[in-house]
Amino acid sequence: MGSRFAGPDENLDKLGVAKNAILALMGHLNEKDRFGFLTFDDNPEVIHKLDDWKNINQSSFKDSLMKIQTRGGTDVGKGLSAAFDLYKNLPKDDKNNNRILFLTDATPTTGDQDGTSMLKLCKEQSVKGIYTSFIGVGVDFNTNLVSLLSKIRGTNYFSVNSSKEFKKRMDLEFDYVVTMSTFNIAIDFESSDWEVERVYGSPGFEIPQKGRLMFIDSSFPTPKEGSNMTKGGIVVVKLKKITEKSGPLHFRISYEDNAGIKFTDKDEFIFPSTNGEEFYSNPSMRKAVLLMRYVNFMKFFLSDYRKKSQLTNPTDFTPSISLQSGIKVYPVGSENKDNSSISMKGEMDPLYKEMFQKFISYFESEIEKIEDPTLDKELKNLNNILSKGEKSGDKAEIDEAFLI
Repeated sequence: MGSRFAGPDENLDKLGVAKNAILALMGHLNEKDRFGFLTFDDNPEVIHKLDDWKNINQSSFKDSLMKIQTRGGTDVGKGLSAAFDLYKNLPKDDKNNNRILFLTDATPTTGDQDGTSMLKLCKEQSVKGIYTSFIGVGVDFNTNLVSLLSKIRGTNYFSVNSSKEFKKRMDLEFDYVVTMSTFNIAIDFESSDWEVERVYGSPGFEIPQKGRLMFIDSSFPTPKEGSNMTKGGIVVVKLKKITEKSGPLHFRISYEDNAGIKFTDKDEFIFPSTNGEEFYSNPSMRKAVLLMRYVNFMKFFLSDYRKKSQLTNPTDFTPSISLQSGIKVYPVGSENKDNSSISMKGEMDPLYKEMFQKFISYFESEIEKIEDPTLDKELKNLNNILSKGEKSGDKAEIDEAFLI
């Protein structure tokens, strides 16, 4: 927490930014709320035990908050365990929204190498009605850990990478962070003419079983960014025809609200006639498909060049995809766990070079149509790899860590 966020406008270290964000959060509490606070490094320290907000001397707490200094390591497991201990004397019939806001600038390492104890604690406590919101301060948890956290009832995760973003999350969007809206959301699919080839954006349901496209233990509302735009996740379902017909798709969604009342809804989708042209109902779907193709393309490229590096004779190398085959679906579960960079022996294979050139051209065209400049990061990655691949012996400094 002693370092700063990157950027010319950042004049406080992360701890200072966190303190200001906590002060802003206090403005959302009222006399019906409870509040407790602790810090942790190698060991936790309770700054204020859990108590009714109306009983807390706010001035005294602010003084204690501002005196906190960085020190030691980051034992996430011990910190989380101590936070749950604050709730030890909670009445068994308590019906309040009990939530821990867990701020850390490190991924689980010290004392919890893979987050196992953290996940176990969160599951145990969620059954008791104590939920957790993780906020990575200038750090992203690995995608596997985030995926597992998202499957624990009432648990959510955010990453903040600037003081402005931190304040927005802890102040302006505070209610969205801590308020659950629906539970046990399930989406099922049925069709006589189509089958699901792959689902993107639904961890654990990439290959649906018995038509189940998605299951979410709990969901949270998302704030609007402007009058008609909501920022959130998206799920892409890639279908494959199994008959000559193009019959309708049938969807069923079920969920329950905070009171435990269950709801079910059904819908039908019929593909519009597009005369063979690609059709997108909105820019968000167009962007989702573009990123889906980007991830598949890059995963095949990384996998192929790792295989090529192990060949005795590199001329035996044959790409897994081609201009004729198009960008196929990368096999589920085939991701390489080695996040080291890859080294091209000699120049990039001519076939891959041509595919990169064509894909970059397509990517640039889509950015223009979608009007989303945030895609420049991916475009830069593509151009960087192509540039290095045109020079014999250069390393392509890229790995699979950022490919979700």
